[in-house]
Amino acid sequence: MEGETMKKCQNCGSTMEERRGSYRFVPPSNVPGGTMVVADATWLECENCGQQMIPAALNRKLEELSMTRQGLLLPAQIKAIREKLGLSQTAIAERLGVGEKTYTRWESGRSMQNKSSDNLIRLMDRSPEQFAVIEAQRNPERTLKIADYFGQLGRQQGESQLAMAAHNADLDVETAKRVREALRQAVKKQKAK
Repeated sequence: MEGETMKKCQNCGSTMEERRGSYRFVPPSNVPGGTMVVADATWLECENCGQQMIPAALNRKLEELSMTRQGLLLPAQIKAIREKLGLSQTAIAERLGVGEKTYTRWESGRSMQNKSSDNLIRLMDRSPEQFAVIEAQRNPERTLKIADYFGQLGRQQGESQLAMAAHNADLDVETAKRVREALRQAVKKQKAK
C-alpha cells in the first residue's frame, strides 16, 4: 500500500487512512469458528464513515482462512494434486466435469470450489484410476466395442495369445484352460441370443 496516492472513500468521499495491526473480520454463518483475525495486516479505512478497502494480500489470507475452516483444499494443494497426477489443467477439468476456466480459478485462488468439487479432487488424488473407468463407461461406443471384442474372441475359439495378453495373462496351463472354456461358453450364449 506504500506509495499509493490517497484514496477517497466511495461511500462518503472522505480520505481513506492506512491502518496496520490485527484485522478482524466476521465471516458469513456458513464459515465456522467465529471472528477471523489476521495479524500484521494493512488496510485502508475511512475515519468518517468506517468504510474499508481490503488489499488483495489481506483478502487472500482471509479466503485461505475461510477455506481451512470449511475443510476445503487450498489452491496450492489443488495444484499439487494435479501435478502429482501429471495432468494439464484442461485434462483435470474434463475429468472433474467442470470448465477449464472454473478449475483454473480454483488453482489460482481467484474462486473457491464447493464441497462436492473438493470431494472429487480428493477422490481423484486417492483413486485416479476410478475416474478413467468412469470415463470409459460413459463412452457411447462402449457397448459396440465390447460386442466386437467378444465377437473376435468367438472367431478365435479362445486360443488367441493376443486375447490372453490383453488380459495381462501370465497364466498357468490349468487357469488358461478355464479362461478359454469360460470364453467359449460366453460366445455360445451370445450366438444363441
